[in-house]
Amino acid sequence: METSNSGKMKKYLFFISIVFLVIITSHLSYLYIYNDAETTPVKWWNISEGILWWIINLNPLLNSNDENETILRLAHRSLLKYNPENWNFVKDLASCDIKNLKNIVCYIEPWQMWSNETEISIDDVYKTYSRLKEVESSATIYPFLQDVDITKTENKIVFSSDNSDINHIKMLLQFIVPWDTVAAMTAEEVSGVITNPNQFLYSWPYSITDITNDETTWIRSVILSRNKRFNDPNYHIDKLSFRFFKDPNDLIKYKSMINVFNDTENILWEYSPRIKTYEYKLPKITSIFVNTDTIENKNLRAFILEKIQRDDIIWALGEQFTKTMNPFATEADTTVELENKDLSTMIASYEYYSKSNIVDFLLTDEQKEKLAEDAQEDDSWKYRENPKLEYAFEPFTNKYNFIEKDNLLLKWSVDAGTEAVYIWDYKLTGFNKWDTTFFYRLEEETYETIKKWINNYEIFFENNEGEKESIVKFIVAYNPDKTLLESYKNELLWLDPTQNYSQEVAVVEISDEERELKEKLDALDDNFFYNRDLKKFWFSLAYITGDQNLEKTAQIIKNSLEAFGIEIELKTISSAKLASELAEWQNNYDMILVWLNLGYFNYDLFPYLHSSQSKTWYNLANFAKSSLDESLETLREKTTSSDDENKQKENIIQILQEEQIMKSIYQPNERLLVDKNIKNFKFWDYLPNYSERMNYVRGIYTIEQKDPKLEKKSVSWFVWFLISQLF
Repeated sequence: METSNSGKMKKYLFFISIVFLVIITSHLSYLYIYNDAETTPVKWWNISEGILWWIINLNPLLNSNDENETILRLAHRSLLKYNPENWNFVKDLASCDIKNLKNIVCYIEPWQMWSNETEISIDDVYKTYSRLKEVESSATIYPFLQDVDITKTENKIVFSSDNSDINHIKMLLQFIVPWDTVAAMTAEEVSGVITNPNQFLYSWPYSITDITNDETTWIRSVILSRNKRFNDPNYHIDKLSFRFFKDPNDLIKYKSMINVFNDTENILWEYSPRIKTYEYKLPKITSIFVNTDTIENKNLRAFILEKIQRDDIIWALGEQFTKTMNPFATEADTTVELENKDLSTMIASYEYYSKSNIVDFLLTDEQKEKLAEDAQEDDSWKYRENPKLEYAFEPFTNKYNFIEKDNLLLKWSVDAGTEAVYIWDYKLTGFNKWDTTFFYRLEEETYETIKKWINNYEIFFENNEGEKESIVKFIVAYNPDKTLLESYKNELLWLDPTQNYSQEVAVVEISDEERELKEKLDALDDNFFYNRDLKKFWFSLAYITGDQNLEKTAQIIKNSLEAFGIEIELKTISSAKLASELAEWQNNYDMILVWLNLGYFNYDLFPYLHSSQSKTWYNLANFAKSSLDESLETLREKTTSSDDENKQKENIIQILQEEQIMKSIYQPNERLLVDKNIKNFKFWDYLPNYSERMNYVRGIYTIEQKDPKLEKKSVSWFVWFLISQLF
């Protein structure tokens, strides 16, 4: 029995040994065969990108730098394309000589095909540009085309102009469509909304093959399929689907169906271990410009820009923004610390004054004389220790004052240079340094500055060293009941028995005209400034419509400036027609809040600050200075060294500090969340344009295969392989 069991055990162990031998041999054979195998991607699978956006226009004739162009850049080709790895332009449909920006010559590359297998011709290119030149469609391209002559030969197209503008290169990024298609389009169709994917032929790696709408007609998804006529071996993904969401909660709900998230709002930044984050910057800087035509006072411009606090704005908007000190995104701050912060003096040049000073302009000479006479009328009262204490409308100047009605306005003359005025510990908010007078209202219910009893008041002046000096003490006994008011005299007699209180204070009744004037004055806000017609001092602030962050920023700026006495009227302006609307507005704005898309040219400020761009383009401050022009022009020259480039940037920043015409506020932090299952994913920490992020599609894949090199395999080499693995 034991012998039988021993035999079975031996057989079992022998079987196990054979199994292990087979497994080990198979594993070693696999390693040997595939140890130097080449890994290649499999052309398959679908990548889905989730986007918080729902306003889609698939018109390739428009340039928008948003999700529209992001999709179109995968479906349509242009003469040139941008290479984010080397920060340069490379050929796409054409090879272009851009050394001479006044005469750009492009040669169409041969064998370029539309998705229907017809050849892309020079006529397609020429007709596209000619049609765009006729119709004011693209805010990016149309203005440049107006100064450009376009000619063509059999395979060459030439763009000629008198202007050596580096932004002309943007024209070469225009998407091209078939000549018969664009020729048949009306002006409205050229510049209108297009959502039909079958209206155009395609020329890039992908074609738009499907669009899904919901019951409210907004687009929920756009599907792009690999264009079989485009034979670039570096494109492996068969389909790209873009899913659009109005509500962030919907995006979160369907996140498991998505491979890539454009997470600008930081919605999904730490939700899953399968996601890797790629952060990048755009040369898109939110800035405010001050119109120097309407705000000529440099100190006032400096005051306005200083009061716009970047930290407060970013705190309100969220961590998806980075504070930006200047348009080159370096550490130098263009705002300055003010030495003289006296806003009332600056605004006085506009003939606007604080509420405390405007009284001098409200009263006629006759009213002023009457008040002066009333102030000295009661000579029987010998306790007039305070000749400076004046009154507006119902005057009294005594140390002891008895009144039967409240809502009286005290007026007081102020020493020059007084920093602040206090009634006891209360600092008057309506008083500004260099004011010549201040006012204080005695009112029972709303302001609670007086009560039915004996009220003690003490006035202090604060000097520039922060020291407070007591100027006067006085008492106001108040009660509408004459009997009670008379009894207060006995109380005061107990305090000061040497005085005779038998005689009442004479209260001067005011006329209807003076009362009406008083009511107008009471209606004024202590914090603002007014002219002789009681019109409030204000500036207009325009901002680009449709951008929630700009709208929030504009409201924060409005609140900040109004806290210092400058009322702000908000206006909206269209981004697509910014230049034309500004020309129509002329100087009907004082400040304007925009994001500067400095594009492909290393923070090129020429369109925004050069004197040639004023009135007709984007010099929003309407500012001109020859030294600024020279630095801007030098920066545009590609021959400048890095040292010279830095010198010119420093010069521009210094001029901005001196002139106070603009302030950079923040720059967006862009974030792309990518499924780790996507292989060979490359991205960049800086992109010149939002739509250029789709360059990541080139080269990515999700499935791979290994191709062994069998011609190098043999039994003898297998022995050497085993020895190398063991020893």
